[in-house]
Amino acid sequence: MKNITLVNVSTDVALTQPNLGLCYLASYLRDKGFEVQYVDEVSGEDFFTKIKKTDIVGLGFPTIFANRAFKLAEKIKEKFNVPIIMGGSHASVLPELTLRNPNVDFVALGEGELSLLDIMNEKEPKNIKAIGYKENGEIKVNKGFNMIQDLDTVPFPARDLLNMDFYLSKKNSFSGMNITDTPIFTSRGCCYKCRFCSHNAVRGRGMRFHSVDYVTRELKHVIDIYHPQGIFFGDDLFTANKDRLFDICDRMIESGVNERIVWECNSRVDTIDEDMLRRLKEAGCVQIMFGFESGCQKILSYLKSNTTTVEQNKAAIDMCKKIGIRVLGFFMLGNPYETKEELEETINFILSNPIDFTSFSITTPYPGSVMWDDYLKMNNITDLSKLKWDDFVFGKGNFFVPKEREEEFKKICKELSIKISIRNYPRKILIKRALKNPANTIKAILSYVKTKAI
Repeated sequence: MKNITLVNVSTDVALTQPNLGLCYLASYLRDKGFEVQYVDEVSGEDFFTKIKKTDIVGLGFPTIFANRAFKLAEKIKEKFNVPIIMGGSHASVLPELTLRNPNVDFVALGEGELSLLDIMNEKEPKNIKAIGYKENGEIKVNKGFNMIQDLDTVPFPARDLLNMDFYLSKKNSFSGMNITDTPIFTSRGCCYKCRFCSHNAVRGRGMRFHSVDYVTRELKHVIDIYHPQGIFFGDDLFTANKDRLFDICDRMIESGVNERIVWECNSRVDTIDEDMLRRLKEAGCVQIMFGFESGCQKILSYLKSNTTTVEQNKAAIDMCKKIGIRVLGFFMLGNPYETKEELEETINFILSNPIDFTSFSITTPYPGSVMWDDYLKMNNITDLSKLKWDDFVFGKGNFFVPKEREEEFKKICKELSIKISIRNYPRKILIKRALKNPANTIKAILSYVKTKAI
């Protein structure tokens, strides 16, 4: 096989960031001499319009797009009759279930560079690490991880295969700031084991890092070619290694990158201090995203496996405000075993702290997470084939809220959404929304008055 088509499966054209995971696969396979085609459904590309011939197709998708992926696989099989590989978080943690679909020939578990290279080289499936396949109609899975340890051996992600103009037009990805931006990843993995996260099941526990030289070169490459106004460091935990982080910041300052762009990153409240925040700001950091998750210690301890406290959440906000870095806070509502009083603790935390941009989601269990196992046990679910994957969209299903509290819970979430929208968005955006829907504007004003009275 010499030609592979990679597909970023999606039904949501509102997504603001490209799938760099697939772009890494593309660059790695091209570097090994293979021809790679790319279809990005997020940017509106159609597989059958763009692709005329291919030897094999790889479909990458999360749980919420699983049904879309299976439907697309069926159509591709009908027209091209080529092997189909599925990858991404969903297929990685549910390989047997994925392979039950008659149109799926392989599943790449976890990071796919090495496994996919072996498949392209037509190596015997039984000798390939971390894949699922079919042999004489029988499903077989070689479990485990097949990960590149030296990340610098992977070329920069193949952004040239993307419609970068489409993604750079999405100015709402830097929450609350009207600027163009694009992501960069400087590491893979995470040292922690939050109950709601499936990344450890996909990548294994622990972190691997690109060298500071690699990061510096990629930054220059992206800025020189695509001219974004901002960079999003999309690592699970950008602030994991303080010494390395300071080296990256020093390079930004020395090269003048900090004068060409601003940037944001993901962090944890137990990894920062004022010294670090000052260096981040000097290097161009304008905002940090924290998964605060809950304002109730009992629920927070459950979600983050007893690793952080509500006091640390508040201290992180106060430190960032002192240094002058914007805080983006993420919260989860409707958690397992969460009472109304515990939910109100989180709402009070949100409304009483100076968070610059707040986002909350309805807690959703995803395959591969500890919470997923909890969900299956709590509901005595043994046959996964009966689950409706379209329901696993943030906010669509109340997976852990008792039925007798569902209506009240929905009302609470709606009211909170109005309150934080008023606080989150610039006045110009709110005025535009108000003119489009006067009725909702009146409700928002009344909610805001109540908020100020708290």
